[in-house]
Amino acid sequence: MMQRFLLSVALLLALSTTANAHPFHVSHAQVEFNAKSSSLEVALHVHAIDLERVLHQVNGKPVDLDKTKKIDEQIKKYLRQVFLVHLKGKKKPLKLKWIGKETTVKSAWLYFEVPIPKKTQTVEISHHLFFKTVDGQQNIINYRNGKSRRSFRFTAAKPKYRLVLRKRK
Repeated sequence: MMQRFLLSVALLLALSTTANAHPFHVSHAQVEFNAKSSSLEVALHVHAIDLERVLHQVNGKPVDLDKTKKIDEQIKKYLRQVFLVHLKGKKKPLKLKWIGKETTVKSAWLYFEVPIPKKTQTVEISHHLFFKTVDGQQNIINYRNGKSRRSFRFTAAKPKYRLVLRKRK
């Protein structure tokens, strides 16, 4: 009985030490293709402290998501560097249209759209938010296109995926 107890305590200590040594960092995005407007509609959920930290590093000044003037411009500029949507064979990413944000002490929801040229069948998304500033960062996209749903996990090793917008006729 005592051996089981000691083994349980040892296992709990090992797990808690491992959890602290390797924190898990993840962002979640809901991405929906709107066929009527031919755009990707994005709601991106991030940890507020990670966003403030990266904007501080990028701009060289401390940032507060609720108090810093022109914070939306800073966020939009950063997103244009790390959330890229490309047409097949094109180097220049499509433009991101900023909608707005909602913030709390712990998190932020960032809303934006990416207009897609009509009749485009596929796009490539490169989503490397926080990869340069947060070790082990992962970005999850839950993609919806009509009744079709898929999830993608972006990592430093796999930062790009292809999304099907329209099926070939």
